[in-house]
Amino acid sequence: MLLLPECIIFTGGNAICLSCFGCKVLHQQALADIDYLSIKRRPYNSLLVIKYLPQKNKMKNLKAFHFSFIPLFFLTTCHFSVFYPDTDDPGLSRFTSRGYNVASAYINDRPFRNTGPFAPLLHKDSTGNSVDTLVFTWGLYQNDTVRVRSAYNNISFVMPVPQSFNKTSLLAFNGQRFLNSIPVTIQDTSMKTLRGMGTLYFVSVNEGLFESNEKYIKLSGLFDGNIGDSIVITKGRFDFQISEKTLNF
Repeated sequence: MLLLPECIIFTGGNAICLSCFGCKVLHQQALADIDYLSIKRRPYNSLLVIKYLPQKNKMKNLKAFHFSFIPLFFLTTCHFSVFYPDTDDPGLSRFTSRGYNVASAYINDRPFRNTGPFAPLLHKDSTGNSVDTLVFTWGLYQNDTVRVRSAYNNISFVMPVPQSFNKTSLLAFNGQRFLNSIPVTIQDTSMKTLRGMGTLYFVSVNEGLFESNEKYIKLSGLFDGNIGDSIVITKGRFDFQISEKTLNF
């Protein structure tokens, strides 16, 4: 049996690496019984997919690997994700404010985290009237097992904002709490959108500078929500670093 590390999920016959972009070799523990594979840095907005086909060989226990890429329409930029387990809340990351590109929460008491080392989609949608919407979205996968397909694809917070909303407005979210007033949606794996209301607390929102002199917004906070009586989101926390060049406001 092929043992997969935490950052690889197994679904539909594919092993999907969610965080190990830039590795020179792909997890020794996952490849203990096969030859090492050299992995180069992958393009942005894609996941590394490894389709393995067992090869019957009495002399060696080898497996043939095929690499392909899945474009992610809702992801904007790629950085390494740092997941520090919360000992008080199994399956969740600790709450941090360091731009670790990680988010996690319980959904119906099951732990979910964001999909890989990606910043979320953060963009403003024009509605054609005086109030636009700020959409804050990231992918989801279930974090208590690598063998079960996630029930949900992504989570979104849809915030009404004025047409004049800009970067300065976003930075002004620092320390603001929106109690049970933010529309929240979850898209399930059948592509159905489930709608409810949530709380969003921006603990920290500030501006920084990459080594390349590219500016970024670092934002961290807490969230929860309800979608009817069937879906309850609890103990949510996020810590993201988003390049300003990906923003449309």
